[in-house]
Amino acid sequence: MRTLAVRIAMLLAALWVAAPGPSIAGEDGAPGLAPTPAEPAPPPTTAAPVPPLPPAGPLPGFSVTTPPSPIVAPDVPFPPEAVAAGVEGPVVLELSIDAGGAVADGRVLVSPGHGLGEAALAAVRATPFDPGLDTAGSPVAVAPFFYRIVLDSPDVVGLDPVVGTPGPDLTRPPEISRFVEAPYPPDAAASGIAGSPVLQIDVDEYGRVMDVRLVTPAGHGFDAEAIRAAWQFEFRPGLAGEVPVAVTITYVYHFELRAPPPPETPAPGDTAAGAVPPDAPVNFSGTVRERGERTPLANVEVLIEGIDRVAMTDGRGHFEFRGVPDGIWNVLIATPGFERFRTEEQVRPGEATEVTYYVRPAPRGGNRTVVRVKQERKEVARRTLEIATLERIPGTFGDPIKAVQNMPGVARSPFDFGLLLVRGSAPEDTSINVDGVRVPLIYHFGGLRSVISPVLIDSIDFLPGGYGITYGRSTGGALDVKSRMEFPKEVHGLVRLDFIDGEAAVTGPLPRKGDPTNPLGGFAIAARRSYLDVVLPAIAPPELDLSRTTLPRWWDAQGKVQLQPGPDARFGWFGYYSDDAAGVYSEDPVNPGNPDTSGQIDTAIRFTRQMLYADLRPTPRLRLTANVAYGWDYTLFNVTQAFKLDSSSHSVTGRVDAYGEVAPWLTVHGGLDGIVGAYDFSILLSSFDHQSGFDDPNAEREPLLVEGSDSGGGVAGYVEGILRPVGDRLTLLPGVRLDYYAVPGVFSALTVDPRFSFRAEVVRGTTLKGSVGLYHQNPQPFEWVEGTGNPDLHPERSFQVTFGVEQRFTDFLRLDVDLFYKRLSELVVPVFFEDDLTGGTVIWDNRGDGYIYGGELLLELKPWKGFQGWIAYTYQRSFRRDAPDDDWYRYDFDQPHILDVIARYDLPWELSVGLRFRLVSGNPYTTQERLLYDVDAFSYQAISGEYNAERMPTFHQLDLRVDKQFRFRTWKLLAYVEILNLYNQRNVEQATYNFDYSEQAWIYSLPFLPNLGLRVDF
Repeated sequence: MRTLAVRIAMLLAALWVAAPGPSIAGEDGAPGLAPTPAEPAPPPTTAAPVPPLPPAGPLPGFSVTTPPSPIVAPDVPFPPEAVAAGVEGPVVLELSIDAGGAVADGRVLVSPGHGLGEAALAAVRATPFDPGLDTAGSPVAVAPFFYRIVLDSPDVVGLDPVVGTPGPDLTRPPEISRFVEAPYPPDAAASGIAGSPVLQIDVDEYGRVMDVRLVTPAGHGFDAEAIRAAWQFEFRPGLAGEVPVAVTITYVYHFELRAPPPPETPAPGDTAAGAVPPDAPVNFSGTVRERGERTPLANVEVLIEGIDRVAMTDGRGHFEFRGVPDGIWNVLIATPGFERFRTEEQVRPGEATEVTYYVRPAPRGGNRTVVRVKQERKEVARRTLEIATLERIPGTFGDPIKAVQNMPGVARSPFDFGLLLVRGSAPEDTSINVDGVRVPLIYHFGGLRSVISPVLIDSIDFLPGGYGITYGRSTGGALDVKSRMEFPKEVHGLVRLDFIDGEAAVTGPLPRKGDPTNPLGGFAIAARRSYLDVVLPAIAPPELDLSRTTLPRWWDAQGKVQLQPGPDARFGWFGYYSDDAAGVYSEDPVNPGNPDTSGQIDTAIRFTRQMLYADLRPTPRLRLTANVAYGWDYTLFNVTQAFKLDSSSHSVTGRVDAYGEVAPWLTVHGGLDGIVGAYDFSILLSSFDHQSGFDDPNAEREPLLVEGSDSGGGVAGYVEGILRPVGDRLTLLPGVRLDYYAVPGVFSALTVDPRFSFRAEVVRGTTLKGSVGLYHQNPQPFEWVEGTGNPDLHPERSFQVTFGVEQRFTDFLRLDVDLFYKRLSELVVPVFFEDDLTGGTVIWDNRGDGYIYGGELLLELKPWKGFQGWIAYTYQRSFRRDAPDDDWYRYDFDQPHILDVIARYDLPWELSVGLRFRLVSGNPYTTQERLLYDVDAFSYQAISGEYNAERMPTFHQLDLRVDKQFRFRTWKLLAYVEILNLYNQRNVEQATYNFDYSEQAWIYSLPFLPNLGLRVDF
């Protein structure tokens, strides 16, 4: 066994795993009768850099279960003659690897020439390999062994990456443009033996062969010769819509002793010998589905062995054969990402055989192939999270939006309540959006669940800062949850239950009349309800009195309907509702009869959004998106009789965006977004110091009631240019955003925010990036309304600078480092103004300022050999002051060190284990140093020490999640257990004191917390 250090070196090695597209039907080739070469596709103008690729698996007969792999990436010096000739590209080597992992022999099979093949072979010969392992786990020699490596020179201009939006299905399979005839094995020829090995060939979006795998061996030397020839094939790439995509084909390579005679022209009414008459009846048909999902598998080949007949499934997973001879036949399905499926079927005379095959996904998810399209990267620190990989991240209770809390730049929320504290900013400084529409919160009470079910989520965009002109009216980060845009072609359901809440969901298609394989659109509905308020009282011990406690309770519901009449148009409705409530009875141990300190504490938050949207592409160079949404928000917060807040608002928001390609190097993006709304509120303070706020413990107090209602609105216009003056390696994004917001007669503001960012790929895999810009944010409504606020306020201001570097080591391993600085000004703070008549008053004013600086590191491992995870580290400092002459103080959420380590491993048997470790600096806090006794209130009043001068102990916690999936023919069951705070660490959340402030104690976060759940998909 190799040491851990060697394994880590392997992990960091520059390997590359291909991600081919959906499996489709291939073509048959025969020695001596090569297919007529298709017209070759025009050579693309750029190649995306392709790191080294793990080679094809070894041939059966060697009993090798684990193929060799290089311990480190081969270091290939780029030949000067290749640079001078402007040549680069892939090299395929045929090697012999001995049982010790050394290259015993090798030769160049495919090379662009100009010394590239020889340079690659010399480098690979000097590269140590992990040897192949047999079924017993013992090292064995492997030969022949095919290894593909792509050589890219920074001095050579390569191919432009494929961009665009693919169609929903494959519209053209890859076509062979260069066929290579394999030599007939001499021993097989001497024995009069023929053979037809079945191969799988991964073809990328440029028509290049990425990998060749043997599916069904023929033996007698045929297999190696077929693989060797297939590595040298060239293709016209497959198309999804009009976009070239990576595709996997199944290819049957026929070896025959003699070329077939020239075809004779059949007489009228006759059929050529051996051919199937076109009007022959369909006597064998069926459907191929994914086991447990029931999802139809399109573009999958079904092979009848013995007669070498192949049929490809359509969009419904359906296949059919005509004129299959009577008898018992072996049927084979071999497609990437799924276990090989083989069965026997009997075809009887005069009968039609119809079957349904449920194909099981390969262990560890296999190498399931998907269509990959290059996503445009604009923002310096945009981090897009894909839902499929996030629902099993430990510490999230299966909620993918909670994974955002483990991203760089996000501080830990007190008690993990779900506040988004981004780059040293306040929670209200970060805009939270769902499909671009703002929502008041994204997590339910307690932060255990988000307000949107994963069933309705496609991806999550998190931008901690330095973002472009699309998002405004905030000085912190931006979070945008993107709802699903694709829907299954059959109805599916989901039921999930755990200790926290339950969920049910249904998704499905909207059928198109007369074309069941091409739905008109789709729908999804989901609902969840927590039951802590039902379960805990039933299981709590008798001595625990919960009669005066309203336990946290939430429920939410979402629905979406989308119409897609054509590939260039989408219309839809998306609506969701969220309802939270909690409460507790609090008793003052010092003065139980004081209504200001004893009584019920209640809180409730409810909101809804109902949105209509459209996404149109009238021409290939123009895209238009628009939405309009109605929103209602309600908030209640009641603390005994001392304080009560009751507010509600109604709003209508809208957004229109246009993206137009003016020239190959210039795209212009512009848009408008606006909001109109009305609000009403009431604030009651039963005991308020009108003279000095709360600063004088001996001042007289009287009730204060502030009520109000008003309406207002705002509009913003923005435009940016996306410039690529020297191709995709340099992107410049200058832009400007103008915002106007007004509450007539109360508040108005006009802001101008110029912003600029860039991305520059200085060498292959290394990208420099940076941004600079202004950001403005309106004061909170209670800060400007009459009675509690100041109508003369103006927006807060943030000047932000970021700079970073991205290093892509492999297709699955990358490092992202960002440095940031934020200068805050015009911050709204409470200020005491002296007055000759009343003695003074407290009012809000734009006197505050602050600064934030730090750095972020993200080392991300995408799924690779069963592993997945990331390391996120943030160093940040955040300081404020309330007036220009005041001293600086630590901000409330100043957390210098934030470390998150996420790791997950997929074991065989569809079992996975994940861990999350967090280490976070404690929040600053203020000590209580001096005391006064309030005779009127019969209680002690503390006088605080220096603000935020002390810091709480460091937080650390380990979380565990274990999943096990069980697949049945038409449904699947996922069982999981998740444990927060595995080693039961007592983490400090808040300081507390006894009645006379003579003793300090700590309030701790949640202890060891398990959660067991079941999820059924059908």
